[in-house]
Amino acid sequence: MRIRARLAVLACLAIVTLGCTTEQPQQIGEQVAQVSFTTNAGVFQYDVWERYVDADLDGVPDQFDPQGRLIDPPVQVQCLQVVDSAGTPQTASSSSVPWRHSLEILLLKKGETEPVTVTSLDALDSLFNVTPYDDTRFSGQARPPCTPPEVCTQLGRVTGASRLVMESRYEDLGRVYTTPGPNPIEIDGLFRCPGSPGGGDPRLGGTLDNPGSPPFSLTLEKGDTIIVRARKALFAQNGLETASAPRLSGRLTVGGRNVDVAGNSSSTTDPGTGVSFSYTVR
Repeated sequence: MRIRARLAVLACLAIVTLGCTTEQPQQIGEQVAQVSFTTNAGVFQYDVWERYVDADLDGVPDQFDPQGRLIDPPVQVQCLQVVDSAGTPQTASSSSVPWRHSLEILLLKKGETEPVTVTSLDALDSLFNVTPYDDTRFSGQARPPCTPPEVCTQLGRVTGASRLVMESRYEDLGRVYTTPGPNPIEIDGLFRCPGSPGGGDPRLGGTLDNPGSPPFSLTLEKGDTIIVRARKALFAQNGLETASAPRLSGRLTVGGRNVDVAGNSSSTTDPGTGVSFSYTVR
C-alpha cells in the first residue's frame, strides 16, 4: 500500500511539472509602468530641534515675550550646522536632494509610427518637477543649546536637504558656537536653517493646478515603448545648499520590477544636463 501511495504522488508531481514547462510563450497583458527620479549630491549636516518659550510653565508655548511683543512663530524649528573640532563642516552623500527638473514622457504604441506625449506642458518646465527631500538621520546629535524658560525637543541630526531644514525660517547669524575639544574655536553663522519655505511637496508630472506626486504611472502592453527625457534646472531652488554638484537619475519599473533601459538614465554633474532612456515591453 505504501509503494502504491508513493507512485501516486510521483505521478501527480510529474503531471504538475509537465504543466509548468509548457513551450507556449507567456501571455503578457497590461502592466503598470512607473517612472521616478532622485538627485544625488553632497550635503551638509545639521542638528535640528523644536523650540518654544514657556515662562509660566503651563505647558503651552507663550505667544508674547516679557516685553509684550508677539513671538512669531511661537514654535520654531532651529538648526545648528555640524562641524568637527577644527571647524570643518561635516558632509554626507544624499540621493534625495529636492532638485527641480523638466520631464517629458512619450508612449509609442505597438504598430504605431509616432509616439504620443503623455506628460503635460507644465511638466516640460525645468522648474516644475521636484525630486524628493532627504530623510536620512545620523546619530550623535548634541543637546540643543536651550535654557529655561526655553523648551527644546531634539528632532535629530539630518542634512540640509531634509524638509525640516528646508521649510524653517530660523536664522541667528550673530550667535556664536564654540567647538568641543582641547582647542575650542568660536564660529558664528552656524545657527541657521539654510532653506526657504514654499518648496512644496515632491512632484512629477501633472499640472500647476494639480501637480502629480512621484512616481509617474502609466499602462503598457506588449510591444509598447516608453521614452523618458528629463533635464536638471541650472540652479538650486528654495535655499538648498549642496556640498557637490547634483546628478539626476531616473528609474523605471514595469509590473513592479526594475527593468534595464536603453540610453542614459543618469546625468552628469555638469549644470543643466539630463537623462534620456527608453524601454520596449517584449
